Amino acid sequence: MSAEARDSIASRGIVAAPRIPTGSVEMAARCTEARDAGTVRGPYAEVARRGAAAGAIRDPIVAADVLEPIAAAEVQEVAVVMSLNVHGGFMSVREVARGAVEHVDISLPLAIRAVAKEGTYWAILAHNHPSGSAAPSAADARLWRDARAQFACAGLTLCDHLIIAVGEFYSFLWASRWRLHPRR
Repeated sequence: MSAEARDSIASRGIVAAPRIPTGSVEMAARCTEARDAGTVRGPYAEVARRGAAAGAIRDPIVAADVLEPIAAAEVQEVAVVMSLNVHGGFMSVREVARGAVEHVDISLPLAIRAVAKEGTYWAILAHNHPSGSAAPSAADARLWRDARAQFACAGLTLCDHLIIAVGEFYSFLWASRWRLHPRR
């Protein structure tokens, strides 16, 4: 793959983890190699590293910790969909929408297509709040309701919708706001 193609893929926020057992040392090493080789850059490289190291993503705390680098790096709202394998392991994260400082329009068919292309049935939808508050709006709540229904119609499971701000997140699955633990 040419350097231009790798840069184009990385600039669109497309990150894929190798298809090997989740949480293994080998997977973490391959993600690190990809990051160090320059095939993935910026916050998405850190998301790939965290996703590979996370093992099974079975609760919103782990998912938010994996996705936090995107929230920390962006000054506008960005929506991503994280695909999970049958064991709850990280497969990939893809940017599906980019909006303004206080709003993002998420195309649910695009998010569904991104998950289906991975060949999996499980996903977590997330977007950031650059304002620093992870409190959901009425539009965010409607999006959660509509997304769950549309994913189900496509035969996919939307495990959660997260709103991530620096240091905190909101989980629609848990219907509450949580503080992220500082990284040690």
